[in-house]
Amino acid sequence: MSLGSNPRQSFGFEWLDEAVNGGIPSGSLVYLLGNPGSGRSILAARFLLSNANPEQKGLWIGIHSSPPALPGDFKDSWESAVEQESLHFREMEITLHSEEEILAEVQSVIEQDHYHYLVVDNIDLLDAYYDKKLLIRLVRLIRLKQLTVVLIGTLTSLGQEISLTPPSLVKLADALILTRLRIDEKGNACSLKVIKSNDPNYAHSAVLYQLGKKGITLLGPGGQEAEGSSESVVEDPERSRYEVVIEVDYINADEERMVRHRANEVNQGVSDVDFRLGPKIGGDYSQFELKFREFKDGQRKEDFFPIDICWLRECVEQDLIYPLDEFFTEQWREQYLPVALEQCVVDGHLWAIPHRINVGALVYRSDILEKYQFKPPQTWLELRDYADYMLKRENDPNLYGFGFQGASQEILTCNFLEFLWNHGGDVYDDSQHVIINDERAVEALQYMQDLIQEWKIAPALVPDMAEEKTGRYFLNEKLIFMRHWTGVVSLSYSDYLMMRDRIQIAPLPTADPSISPQGILGASCYVIPRYVRGPERLIQFYQRLFTPDAIVEFALKGWGCPAFRSVYSNPDVLNYRPYYKDVPELLKKGRTRTAIAYYHQLTKLIQAEVNLALRKVKTPREALDRVAEELSKNIYQRIHSRRLHSALKYINDHISEDLSRPRVASQCSLSPSYFGSLFKEVTGLNFSDYIKLKRVEKAKLLLETSDQNIAEISQEAGFSDQSYFCQVFRKLTQMTPTQYRMNVLSKHS
Repeated sequence: MSLGSNPRQSFGFEWLDEAVNGGIPSGSLVYLLGNPGSGRSILAARFLLSNANPEQKGLWIGIHSSPPALPGDFKDSWESAVEQESLHFREMEITLHSEEEILAEVQSVIEQDHYHYLVVDNIDLLDAYYDKKLLIRLVRLIRLKQLTVVLIGTLTSLGQEISLTPPSLVKLADALILTRLRIDEKGNACSLKVIKSNDPNYAHSAVLYQLGKKGITLLGPGGQEAEGSSESVVEDPERSRYEVVIEVDYINADEERMVRHRANEVNQGVSDVDFRLGPKIGGDYSQFELKFREFKDGQRKEDFFPIDICWLRECVEQDLIYPLDEFFTEQWREQYLPVALEQCVVDGHLWAIPHRINVGALVYRSDILEKYQFKPPQTWLELRDYADYMLKRENDPNLYGFGFQGASQEILTCNFLEFLWNHGGDVYDDSQHVIINDERAVEALQYMQDLIQEWKIAPALVPDMAEEKTGRYFLNEKLIFMRHWTGVVSLSYSDYLMMRDRIQIAPLPTADPSISPQGILGASCYVIPRYVRGPERLIQFYQRLFTPDAIVEFALKGWGCPAFRSVYSNPDVLNYRPYYKDVPELLKKGRTRTAIAYYHQLTKLIQAEVNLALRKVKTPREALDRVAEELSKNIYQRIHSRRLHSALKYINDHISEDLSRPRVASQCSLSPSYFGSLFKEVTGLNFSDYIKLKRVEKAKLLLETSDQNIAEISQEAGFSDQSYFCQVFRKLTQMTPTQYRMNVLSKHS
């Protein structure tokens, strides 16, 4: 077959060219989905045969399948490769195996020889038989081995709507190739189409190749054969590729064009690297958070991207990203605002590159305040009284006095902590005792609730409002005051231009003039994942991207406040965004979330309970008592569960033996009585019930995976009496051991 080519810049589907030609970059994973008979096995075999050799061997794993049925020359090449031991085939049976056994078998197979290339046929059978997480774990295992992989799945439809399943593989794959055999009205197979798509909803796919009399030809837009389709594809094997996300979200088309232009300039300046822009993440924080969770779960493929600063410690603790100390010279560090650089330090090491820096502030309509000769309020009571006074005189039913973010998201935690701090309260006292429900905290939340429910100064929609909706209210002239980030005016370019001279920012008010006003720091920073090979190339990309001229351009067209010092004294920037002159001083008074102990537990509680209080479903006292109770319980369990760790491990390792409470308590140097009470508090079960549960779990595994009889399983699971074993098993599973085994077998069959 001849494969047509067209300059890939026109279509942006490099992966497909490479995959069909067998030139997939090392360490990549491609999901090949197709109808039986559509040529998918030939494409996969072609990939293996064109790459495998005695030094770099290939492995084909067939799940419930024999070697692929290949025509003529392909079959001869396959048999020759097998004979020369450059290609190996292994069939796997999975129906009577547990997930752990499947993973262990795959690991055993790929470690039997030094393989570089892998094809797994019928991969979607794992999705049908097992939990969805098995595929994620399997892909992680393969990734760790640095194999270049093609996974083959099955499409059952002909000419109907295409279902991209399993969706977890669609997300995990570096590329998705779709081979589809279409049937015409006479029942003839008329074409083979290979499709590349990164969209699980199949909304942005494109037909690129077609099988016809000339072989496989490349199609241009509209399905027309592209010029030069008879030429062969020539790739530079030395050229490295990185997928990068430069901005979380583009505020308008002008900024997006600027970003893409800058990335193209960087690419033109290097000969051996291609920095490819990934898709923008999306408009609201929840989408940003979803992408971060995908990255943590091993589903994110970008090599360079920004994260919210509140997730940085989590990335460090889970060893997900590279430390960057060695790349940062003193001269480079001097370019940044000190507070921005400090946000990227965890345990004394620099883990990220500062990107945007924001702080919570009071944003206000200077024209309305000047009209009534008011200065920015310094206390919360002044804000309430000023807003009430101006609203009555403006007599505009669409105008509100004050807006803030009350939606049950991370932004609500930021808002509440600011109200808390500026009422003189805090989460912990100096001894790290929880005080988030003391009188100052209740007073702060009561004020937030009254703004909405009692005084009607804030919109009733506040419990559903996040950053963007609050910003729109303000820029559409529906708010006099607003709590927001200092970069809010960038949310709407055109609205900002109309209001630029009527917007000012000031420190947030406090409950008492003696309290120093504080805003919470918000920031995004670039990180480089551990799976990236060659992090220094991405550092070089960043330095080429952010030249002095580019920094100014980003400051004028981007969202938020840049982390670079220079923009806050640049005349062009200050002329366009005059509020920037106040940002550095506000940043100095900001507090970081990453310094708050057990923050990830705290923010979940605040998002749920404070939102209920804002809706008046709970009183402020009820909501904060709940936060304090659950936070204290979580801290207690985390601290004490460390002491129980050795005991729980000992139980798992010796479940078949006689396990008494004194014997296990000695493993963590506790008295039996204290161990018993601590065990119940941490696990939620008393010691004897926990042992029964673990022994039944052991018995269930043996019933599923072994041929032992009930008496043997009873003894191996730690029960000295078979009848007592059956009694306990039935109580916990609602069936006898024999019924459980038959049920498992019938499901697998």
